[in-house]
Amino acid sequence: SPTVTNCTFSVNTANNDGGGIYMYKATPTVTNCTFSVNTASNGGGMYIYDASPTVKNCTFSGNMANTNGGGMNISKGSPTVTNCTFLGNKATAPDGSGGGMYIEGGSAMVMNCTFSGNMATASNGRGGGMTIEQSSLTVMNCTFSENTALFGGGMEMSSGTPTVTNCTFSGNTATTNGDGIYIYSGTPKVTNTIFWGTESAAGQIVNVEANLTITYSITDLPGQGNTNADPKLGPLKNNGGPTWTCALLSGSSALDRGKNADAPKTD
Repeated sequence: SPTVTNCTFSVNTANNDGGGIYMYKATPTVTNCTFSVNTASNGGGMYIYDASPTVKNCTFSGNMANTNGGGMNISKGSPTVTNCTFLGNKATAPDGSGGGMYIEGGSAMVMNCTFSGNMATASNGRGGGMTIEQSSLTVMNCTFSENTALFGGGMEMSSGTPTVTNCTFSGNTATTNGDGIYIYSGTPKVTNTIFWGTESAAGQIVNVEANLTITYSITDLPGQGNTNADPKLGPLKNNGGPTWTCALLSGSSALDRGKNADAPKTD
């Protein structure tokens, strides 16, 4: 259970996994650290395998995975990632996934994080901001802005039971399907979440065969409390929280629109 605080991991390389840090069956606490321009096959910045770390107030920028998880790769375990920024990370393999973060299995929690400018760059790249496979991941109070991929500019899901609550997907881009989210299978639940961007043939949410429940959200999909009216989002910037966000401007359709039971106490 080591503690790593106020450290910088920069321009490191691993031939296999974990360019900056590799964790295996451990419970470390990593706080106020920066992971930049690290490279690995999986998890350019950090690779977590069957471990349950706490990662808080960290920045992952410009990291690259030759396969999955440019910024971070989580395989099994139940890590908690809070108040972190994933900026300009890449997954570059022909079918590489998760430019910002890749999660396979386990029950991680990702909360109060921002994913911006991350990319799954290759010909079959999936999940510019995040890819979720066979996981019961919880994503809460997060912002996905201007991420890009072939499938799922902001996020790609495949099987599992992930939950997405109080999140904003703004200006993400998919070359083929799902500017905001591309969902292949599973039983995901989405609540109090905004999907918005320029009109695109890729669509904001593309659901192939998942049992999706989406409520109290800004989307053109049917569901209790949903609307497709303009949320009038501000640009991604420092609005006073732990990471940059897209504020709701005057007249936003999202103001006072969410389900109280799932909403945070403050904006």
